[in-house]
Amino acid sequence: MPFHVKRVLNKSRTIVYEIGYITLTAKSYRGHAMKKKVLIVDDDPGIVEIVEFELKVNGYDVSTASSGKEGLEKCKRLKPDAVILDIMMPGMAGYQTAEAIKNDPDTGHIPIIFLTGVVKPKEVPKNRMIGGQYLLAKPFKSEELLMMLRRVLPA
Repeated sequence: MPFHVKRVLNKSRTIVYEIGYITLTAKSYRGHAMKKKVLIVDDDPGIVEIVEFELKVNGYDVSTASSGKEGLEKCKRLKPDAVILDIMMPGMAGYQTAEAIKNDPDTGHIPIIFLTGVVKPKEVPKNRMIGGQYLLAKPFKSEELLMMLRRVLPA
């Protein structure tokens, strides 16, 4: 179910995206010598828009897919450095997509960060790892997502 996206430029000239229960704050960042490629796979266009924006202003090269099947195809073709993957999607669910990515010798090394609204943040394990994959519960803060990406994508 898509949420309404609200984009606000606050007094400190920082762009704030509010989407349902998620608030992302974007500040311009130019520190990557070589842009890391990230694939976002989510069936909610609002989530995709704000995560894509946040990653782009933080120096990442971003591609998107709106289904597990499309995400798998793009992952094979683009060979991203990381995948941000929604768990609950119609058709091919996130777990199925992740399994297909991990079982392919050409993409099996790519780290995956799951996004989910299925669990509450306090229910996420302390190390935020489930079956070798990172898990970020919705609602999440942009800083948490960026920290996870920095963790899985060495400089």
